[in-house]
Amino acid sequence: MKKKLMMILAALLLLLIAVALYGSLAARRMIEERRHDVAGLALDIGGYSLGIFSASLSLKEIKIYPAGKEEPQFLLASAEKLFISVAPFDLLRGKLRAKKVELKKPEINYVITGRKSANWDALDLGERESPAKGEGKKGDEAAGKGWELVVDDVEIEDGRVLYRNDVNGQNLELREVDISIEDIRAARKEGELPTGIEMEGKVGGTGGKLSVEGMADLLGDSISFDVAGGLSSTPITAFSSFYAGSVPFEIAAGSIEVSSKGKAVKNLLTSSHHATIYGLEAGGKGELINQFLRLNRAPIEVDTAVSGDLSTGKFSVSAELSRGIADEILRRVSASLPEKALERVKKIAPIKEGIRNIFKR
Repeated sequence: MKKKLMMILAALLLLLIAVALYGSLAARRMIEERRHDVAGLALDIGGYSLGIFSASLSLKEIKIYPAGKEEPQFLLASAEKLFISVAPFDLLRGKLRAKKVELKKPEINYVITGRKSANWDALDLGERESPAKGEGKKGDEAAGKGWELVVDDVEIEDGRVLYRNDVNGQNLELREVDISIEDIRAARKEGELPTGIEMEGKVGGTGGKLSVEGMADLLGDSISFDVAGGLSSTPITAFSSFYAGSVPFEIAAGSIEVSSKGKAVKNLLTSSHHATIYGLEAGGKGELINQFLRLNRAPIEVDTAVSGDLSTGKFSVSAELSRGIADEILRRVSASLPEKALERVKKIAPIKEGIRNIFKR
């Protein structure tokens, strides 16, 4: 997906440079048309402005749909404004360079529609053959022209991300998402992470803040990064759709904080996570659980390490954290009850498994 997005950006830069250098009437007509079919998507542009002397392009009221499905319920993404400023004469040095990219109030809708399908499957840039050994250039030569793709600065302001899984009912919203990315380019030596990334966003209307900061290689053939981040105090109920049906009791109260560090080298992830839960309480028929939890009201703290291959996705950070949280709750119960009472605890083994799945997707 990351390379597809970079190819789209490269195509936009080429179009803008064509206008800036040559005043291409064909390029102008392409921008002026409100609707475009690009790579399986329908792009609708409400308005635009061109800065010929500043080599800049501004698009307004952008909407993206699957081609042939331009209806509100199929909206993939939208943005209030996209601004791109390029350095056209860098082409003489073999670079396709954007000095500034700004995206204001973008909204992305990502929907899992089936076991192996999603709404963004509409995006189709075609499959390319892998280059033979020793051929090609790290970072994908922009648009196949042999130019190096470089983006100095990307600023995304006040974004919104909506995630929905129609298979299992999970959903999550991130609001006020701000992302800053600096120096997007190909790594110049093995192991280099040239691109700086900072991101902040709020979890729905809870006030909980998600933040990530670090370095990455966005143009490599595999996923590589070194980041740290965290989730500030957020009500656990904000994630209720992720554990509904898998926990044998209602979670009435509680908040969670998470701090994480992660490093990936050529798709291989190693990461460490520390979670703290405050004031966990069960509702409904969970009074027995509450009796155990009230024996020790100190925050529940869990450390876990997660590793795996990002290209397969056959592991879950949240599942490992929830497993550790469940084990800590059961440890407290065992430490607080007399010997005879432990027999009663053994009868609630399904509760242990349920707690382990609190955040499991």
